[in-house]
Amino acid sequence: MLRYEVKSHRSLDRMSDEELLLELLELRGVQSPQDLLAIDRGQGKCLYDAMSFDNMKDGLELLKGHLDAGNAIHLLMDVDVDGCTSSAIMYLWLKHYYPEIKVTFDCNEGKKHGTTRDIMERIPEDAMLFITPDSSSSDTEEHIELWEKGIDILVLDHHEFDKEVRTPAVIINCMDGNYPNTSLTGATVVYKFLSEYESNFKLPKESGYISKLLPLAALGTIADLADVRELETRYLCLEGLKNFADGNLFLQAVMEEQEYSMKGIANFVTVGWYVAPLMNAIFREGTLEDRYDLFKAICNFEEERIYTPQRKTKDNPNKEPVVESLQKNVIRRAKSIKSHQDNEVKKEVKELTKMIETECPLESNPVIILDVTDKVGIGHSGLIANKLASTYMRPVLLINGMGGSARNYSKFPIDDLNTWITSSGLVEGHGHSNAFGLNFVEEPDIEQLKEWTKEQLDGKDTSPVWHVDFEFNIAKLKEKHILKVGQFAGNFGGKNMDEPLFAVTGIVLETADVQRLGQSGTMMKFTSVNGDQKIDFVRPFTSQDKYKEFVCEDTKASRGINTDGGTGNKKIEATIIGRFKINEFMGKQFPQIEIVEFDTKPVTGRSRRRGF
Repeated sequence: MLRYEVKSHRSLDRMSDEELLLELLELRGVQSPQDLLAIDRGQGKCLYDAMSFDNMKDGLELLKGHLDAGNAIHLLMDVDVDGCTSSAIMYLWLKHYYPEIKVTFDCNEGKKHGTTRDIMERIPEDAMLFITPDSSSSDTEEHIELWEKGIDILVLDHHEFDKEVRTPAVIINCMDGNYPNTSLTGATVVYKFLSEYESNFKLPKESGYISKLLPLAALGTIADLADVRELETRYLCLEGLKNFADGNLFLQAVMEEQEYSMKGIANFVTVGWYVAPLMNAIFREGTLEDRYDLFKAICNFEEERIYTPQRKTKDNPNKEPVVESLQKNVIRRAKSIKSHQDNEVKKEVKELTKMIETECPLESNPVIILDVTDKVGIGHSGLIANKLASTYMRPVLLINGMGGSARNYSKFPIDDLNTWITSSGLVEGHGHSNAFGLNFVEEPDIEQLKEWTKEQLDGKDTSPVWHVDFEFNIAKLKEKHILKVGQFAGNFGGKNMDEPLFAVTGIVLETADVQRLGQSGTMMKFTSVNGDQKIDFVRPFTSQDKYKEFVCEDTKASRGINTDGGTGNKKIEATIIGRFKINEFMGKQFPQIEIVEFDTKPVTGRSRRRGF
C-alpha cells in the first residue's frame, strides 16, 4: 500500500508562477525564500564577513609571513572530492601568484583522514608551513609534534571540533561557533580565506584570481552534500556553476566526456550525478598514484600518459598505444574503476540479499543488520547499504568487525538514524544523521542490537511514507500544471532542495497501453488522454519485475475484472508519485511525469472508473 502525506493543499490554478515557486521553497524549509530566489535569479548575493571566523587574522598573517619569506609549503589533500578541490584551490592560487615557491602535496591511502603518522613521515624536510584543507581540526597531538619540529600548521576546515583544546595550529573552521554559516565545506572555507587574503594584502599580480577558482568550490560543496538552502553556500555554488569548466583542463575534459548526460549544463544535479561520482570512485578504490594523478589533473598539470587499449576499435584495430593528456587519462581510469566498483557492488548486493532471507528476514526485522566481515570490498559498505536501504525501504546497518556503515531510508519514520541507534548504548555513530560510520561500544553483539531495534519499533507502522508537495486527481491535472512546475527545474537539486514531488490519483488505463521502450526495454511509458489533455508518464530503468508489478501481471484474472483487447489485457487503476518534467523535442516542450513510485490494482466490475 502506497502511503504519502501531502504538504500543501493550495490550488495551483490560484497561484501565480512566483507564488508557486515561493511555496515550494517554503516547503523545503527555506528561511528566506525571497532572498534565495533573488540569488537564483542573479539579483542578489550573500557573503558573510570572513573576519568573523576565529583566527582569521592570525591565519592571514601566518600565510603572508611564509610567502614573503619564500618558504616551502606542503599541502595535505583529504581523500574525498571536497578535500581534493579545496587543496586544488590552494595549490592553484599559490602557484598563480607565487610560482617560484615550492609547493608539494600528499594524501592518505585507504579511508584514512587527517594528519596520520604516514603523512607526517612524508612531509619534506624543507617544508616550513603545513596546510590542511578540509581536515585535521582535531589532530592536536600531531600539531604539537610538527610545531616542535619547526613546522607551522594552517587548518582550513569545516568539521566539528573542540575549540577549547589548545593547539599550536591556526584553525579556521566554520564550526567555530562564531561564523554564521555552518554549511560551508572545506573548498568554500579555503575560498573565503584566500578571498580575504586578496582583499588585505598586495599581491605580485593583479588580484581577483580566486574568483576563477569558484567552480572548484562549487564542485566540492555539491559533492560533500552541503545544505544549499543556506544563502551564502548557495550563492557561492551558483557563481561557480556559471562558468564551470572555464580555465580548468580537468573540468573541461569531464564535461566533454559526460556530454550525453550533462548536455553542456552544470548545475546541482548534473555535477552531483556525473562529475563527483567519477572522482569518488578514485578515492574509494583507486591507488595512491591514482589519487596523485587526479590532483595533478585538476591542478592543470600538462602531462601526457601512454595508454595501451585492451580492445580493438575501428580507429585502432591493432590496439596500438595511445598518447593522451593526463586529464583524459585520469577520466578513463576513473570510469574503469567505477565500472569495476559497480560490478563488484552488484555481486555483493546479490550475496547479501541471500543473507537477508536467512539471517535477517524482513517480516521480523524492521531494521536490516548484517555481519559483512570479509564479505564486501573496502569502500563498498556505504554504497551497498544505500542500495539495500532503497530496495527494502528500511534502515540498513552493515557490521564489519568492531565497526560498520549505516544508511537510513528517506521515507522510513525515523528522522535521525544516528541519534536513534546511538541511544541504544550499544554502538556510537560518527558522521551525518542518516549516513554514517559506527563502532560498537563493547564487544560486538549483533543479535542484541537487532533485539533492541525490534523492541523500539514494536507495534509501530514502519511502512515508508512519501512526502509530496501537491496531490492531483488525473481528471483535474492539466498540461499547464506540469509546464508551470517544470520551468523551475534549475532551482532544485542538492541537499535539502529535492525536486518537487506530486501524487497523481485515479489513473485508469489498459495494460496493453503500457509500453517498454529502448534497446533493453527498461523505459516504461504510458500516456493519459483526457479530452485535449495529453500527459506522458515515464519510468526509466524499470526491471522486468517492476513492470510486472505495475501491470498486475501476477494478479489472476477472475470474474469481475474488466478486460478487453488482446489476451492478458486488463484495466488497472494507478496512483503515481512522480516529478513534473518538461521534455523538449524539436524545439517544442511537452509535459511529462517521471514516475518515482506507484501503486496499481486491477479494476473490477464493482469498481467505479475514475479520472475520465
